[in-house]
Amino acid sequence: MKNLIILVLAVYLLTLIFQPEPPEDYNAIHGEPVIMYATDWCGYCKKMRELFESKGIRYREFNIESSTMAHQEFKSLGGKGVPLTLVNGTAVHGYNPKKVMSLLNQ
Repeated sequence: MKNLIILVLAVYLLTLIFQPEPPEDYNAIHGEPVIMYATDWCGYCKKMRELFESKGIRYREFNIESSTMAHQEFKSLGGKGVPLTLVNGTAVHGYNPKKVMSLLNQ
C-alpha cells in the first residue's frame, strides 16, 4: 500500500513538472479568425475553399507541403490529414462544414 501511494505521488509530481505547453494562438499570430492548412491536390481542401468563397468567409490558407512553418503549425495542432481548419483557436480536423459554420456562428 505504501508503494502504491509513493507511485501515485511520483506520477502526480511528474505531470506537474512536465505539463505540455498550451498550443500557440495561430489565429492571433496570423491575424485571421479562420486559417486552413491544406494542400493543392486535396479534394476536401477544394470543397472547403468553395464553402468559404460561397459564404463570403475570409480565411487564410497555408500549404503544408510548400511551407515549413505551416507544416510545423499543422503538426503542433495534431494534424494528421488535410484540411485542418482553425476557427478562433478551435481546430477542425477534416472536411466538416457543419462544425466550421457552427464555430463561426458562435
